[in-house]
Amino acid sequence: MRHYSPFVRGKVKKFLKNKDYLFGSRLYAIIKERRIEIENTPLEHHDMLTSFITASTLRDINDVKSADADLLRPMTDKEIFGNILDAISAGTDSTSNLFCFIIPITYKDLCELEYCEAVIKEVYCHSPTAFFLDRMNVQSDNVGGYNWPEGTQFQMLISALLKHKDYCNEPEKFDP
Repeated sequence: MRHYSPFVRGKVKKFLKNKDYLFGSRLYAIIKERRIEIENTPLEHHDMLTSFITASTLRDINDVKSADADLLRPMTDKEIFGNILDAISAGTDSTSNLFCFIIPITYKDLCELEYCEAVIKEVYCHSPTAFFLDRMNVQSDNVGGYNWPEGTQFQMLISALLKHKDYCNEPEKFDP
């Protein structure tokens, strides 16, 4: 569809051109320019890029180092690029990473916070982080009274599963 539909083809070409520009050279150029700027000026503010560039250097504002000594080295441009790309594209497992980064709670602490766990699960029921699950059957099967051939792809709407009457008495009520 992206190759043959006129409207979609034009939009896809535009997005791919922007992606190539940003990921191909521009982001690396921004990193290099910011490195030079940091070397030549006093640090007055710390944005994410500045923090990546100055981490584990003499200009690092963090005095406390909690990683192994072999990990305490300045990041390469490629590593900075990867971290920025993760941040731009919502990262990997963004919700769990957010909690791990902002709230220094250990697994033991979380196990003791029963109400907190209940609130987290209830929030997830009302606002799941993913919209649907994809599955493919590996053999022919009968599901929902229908015969499905091997290789059939299924998509399950998560919010419908989480608010189904068999699993939740009052699906519209927030009740941890």
